[in-house]
Amino acid sequence: MPFLIIGIVVFIYLILCFVVYMIIFFSRYKKDKDIYNIPSSPQYAKHHDLMIKLIDEFKSENCEDVYIKTFDGKRLHARYYKVSDDSIVDICFHGYRGTAIRDFCGGRKISYITKHNLLVVDQRGHGLSQGHHLTFGAKESKDVKYWIDYVNERFNDDVKIFLYGVSMGASTVLMASDMNYKNVKAIIADSPYTSGADIIRKVCNVDIKIPWFFVRHIIYLSAFIFGCFRLSNANVIKHVENTSVPIMIIHSEDDKFIPIDMSRKLYESNKEHIVLKTFKDAGHGISYLEDKENYEKEVIGFIKRNE
Repeated sequence: MPFLIIGIVVFIYLILCFVVYMIIFFSRYKKDKDIYNIPSSPQYAKHHDLMIKLIDEFKSENCEDVYIKTFDGKRLHARYYKVSDDSIVDICFHGYRGTAIRDFCGGRKISYITKHNLLVVDQRGHGLSQGHHLTFGAKESKDVKYWIDYVNERFNDDVKIFLYGVSMGASTVLMASDMNYKNVKAIIADSPYTSGADIIRKVCNVDIKIPWFFVRHIIYLSAFIFGCFRLSNANVIKHVENTSVPIMIIHSEDDKFIPIDMSRKLYESNKEHIVLKTFKDAGHGISYLEDKENYEKEVIGFIKRNE
């Protein structure tokens, strides 16, 4: 009888882990391919029509579909927008359950202004890229290396590269900041979190009112058993605190999803190489839409200083 009870408890615990995995870490293919999936909060609602217009414009532009294979055999997809073969390449990574076209529908214009080639990646488990697990940067940051290698092989390892990310994509490129590629000249990270665990903790404690200490072990175990990764590996500060790559972090002071304090902590971890620019009144990851003129001024100035 004791063994039966233990077995039932373990079974229920595993069921809970699986449910948590499906909610947090599993790629919902249909939804994660929808380029028009725009949040309905008031901060996004006022920009809804503009975002639809920008998405339609981006969707209609000519591009080349390119693919790579990653360290674990996943086939990943990106869209390549060419300016010239000898130009700088911007490699862009979108956010959690986002899409490349939606998340860069506005910010992509900076690449056009600076005359950079643009490689816009579908992160694993999103868009046309393979994968079932969303790992908050633990595996996605390793994929960055393969995209850099693709650019270096296609052109040459003298080509200058800028990494650009939004939300989870921002944390992804920051976790790749210590890879020591000499031709990665700078990183622009818009609205990053300090770690995968930190943002999940914030959502639990603040957004859905479930105390973190009740679910912490279930979340970590669900990632390990069903997501095949350790959530502790999605630690951004660990990677940025010793990097020498110039970094610009952008964050809205009114970001209701990822608190701006996370960007401040990242900045404090390496003030020598990180610049922090904040914007007022913008929603999560849409500072460009809220203050296009100042956003372009700050980002383009940073780019020019590091080209």
